[in-house]
Amino acid sequence: MNICSLKMYGDTLFSQKVGSVSEVTSFGAALGDKYLRRLLEIGLTCGTRLRVLKKSIRGKTLLIDVRGVAFSMEKEIALQIYVK
Repeated sequence: MNICSLKMYGDTLFSQKVGSVSEVTSFGAALGDKYLRRLLEIGLTCGTRLRVLKKSIRGKTLLIDVRGVAFSMEKEIALQIYVK
């Protein structure tokens, strides 16, 4: 399993447009062990490609596709995931 460093580089997942495909580069230190562990469990590791499927009207959540499975994610978490 490839665990990303906590070095932040690239754009955040939340800044991506609907329909865009990105690759995870790192996770923010503010994410915390609890959330980082859960992201790794669903297969969101360094190098994983994902697609933004939908953003909520109020901008508080987004729907992403990770390896063919759709997940809902809160803005605070998406702001701590860096992609290119």
